[in-house]
Amino acid sequence: MLDEFLRNELSFNRESGTYLFYGDDLEKNYNIALEFSVELFSRNIENIDEKNKIKDKTFRNLYSDLMVVDTLNIDTVRDIIKKSYTSSHEGGAKVFVLKNIQDIRKESANAMLKLIEEPTKDNFFILISKRLNILSTIKSRSIIYRIRKSTPEELGVDKYVYNFFLGFTNDIEKYKEKEIDLMLEKSYTTIGGVLKEYEKEKNIEVKIDLYKCLRNFVQESSNLKKYEKIKFAEDIYLNSNKENVNLIVEYLINLVKRDKNLKEKLEYKKMLRYPVNIKLLLINLIMSIWGSYMAYYLYMLRCENGSIYTGTAKDYLKRYEEHLNGKGAKYTKAHKVIKIERVFLCDSRSIACSLESEIKKYIKKKKEAVISNPDEFIKDIENNTEIKIVKIF
Repeated sequence: MLDEFLRNELSFNRESGTYLFYGDDLEKNYNIALEFSVELFSRNIENIDEKNKIKDKTFRNLYSDLMVVDTLNIDTVRDIIKKSYTSSHEGGAKVFVLKNIQDIRKESANAMLKLIEEPTKDNFFILISKRLNILSTIKSRSIIYRIRKSTPEELGVDKYVYNFFLGFTNDIEKYKEKEIDLMLEKSYTTIGGVLKEYEKEKNIEVKIDLYKCLRNFVQESSNLKKYEKIKFAEDIYLNSNKENVNLIVEYLINLVKRDKNLKEKLEYKKMLRYPVNIKLLLINLIMSIWGSYMAYYLYMLRCENGSIYTGTAKDYLKRYEEHLNGKGAKYTKAHKVIKIERVFLCDSRSIACSLESEIKKYIKKKKEAVISNPDEFIKDIENNTEIKIVKIF
């Protein structure tokens, strides 16, 4: 059911338009976008049966004048432009629902601007995003509509069920159709197998098992050793695509939202919008949960001129970003950093700094050997000292 704002929009009988639907619940945003599309398609149709047929086709993405785009790139933008200039198959409105608009690259956005600024007659664009953190040029050309999450009362569930699913309408409605015990635990150690199953079939039963694994990990995290946390992160990394990593990061952050270091953890969500190393991001987040282990990291970076910079940090991803932005060390300001080559986990800052000092004495050939054969480096360190370190990347 559309609210007053969208009903008013329909009453204006616009010939074309661009809308930005945003809110935390992406599935709800998408469903409302489809409902709005149905009204645009059928605004000159009075026959109820005809309207129902249009609705059925739209929600199954079979309506010929509907184009739903999950990922925007320069090729999909060209397809949209081409279709926008063709005649309507059904003789009415054409609607383009563009998901994840916050991820659009500048090149693609520039190609879209003229199209959404002055849509041709009967062309409607519905852009979907979680947040308003999108290009200002797109935002300024759109009619902005915020979609709030449904409340537990509106969804007919208690707060435990609501929080278990982070208040996402689609998941809660699917759960209500099943008889699944949310209180029954699932060990965090099974997450690799659960993710493999979830990759094959994204049904609500497997998704619940995934959430249970994540909740069990947070419950047990203060008792886990560092290698157990790293193994958990690696299991996620090896069995997930980027979409599932996004889901997992968001769920974990919501589980620890009372954590005093929440602000730092929210940075990891922002980083997912950029081409970061997912494995490093996951390990950094998971090692930080509940702060039970005061880790310090030794990292090696490759510079544009082929040289290697070695440094230490409590949060190596944040420090890496500083190096990339020219706010790191004096050396990396003068020699542009291009990538992370190697990261090691140390038990303390003093150990990390001691190893940093040692590596900086190495000739370049020996530094390259540390990068190409880290296990030998670790073995050598552990044989000659009482220091224990772990290769992260």
